[in-house]
Amino acid sequence: MVAGIAAISGLLLNYLSHRQARRDVRTNIRADQELLEKLDSDSREFRSLKDHIATRITTLCEYESGARRDQSGIGAGVFCIAVAVALFAPAFSYGGWFWILAAPGSVFGLMGIIGGGAALKKKVRE
Repeated sequence: MVAGIAAISGLLLNYLSHRQARRDVRTNIRADQELLEKLDSDSREFRSLKDHIATRITTLCEYESGARRDQSGIGAGVFCIAVAVALFAPAFSYGGWFWILAAPGSVFGLMGIIGGGAALKKKVRE
């Protein structure tokens, strides 16, 4: 139980940190845009910062359009969680020696949560 909570917590923290990183890129672009508005439009710094902002926006758009989730990893995660449920069901229903099934059920459950959760993150494939 504790291991499952730890795995879910780690997965949630990983998701939130990557989500915040994406927001930071957008926040930085927005801050650069505000700085650009304060510069003289005829200056060299204005043109340089304008090119920099355009490059960052292009890079962000290319990354987001090319990022995909790992479908096979998600399927494997769902399968492992289903196996974990199938192993835990007799343990909860019948008790007794059926609790021995909880050990492999825990392993499959953790593999499904961690592996399937990692596959949910969008990545650029090569």
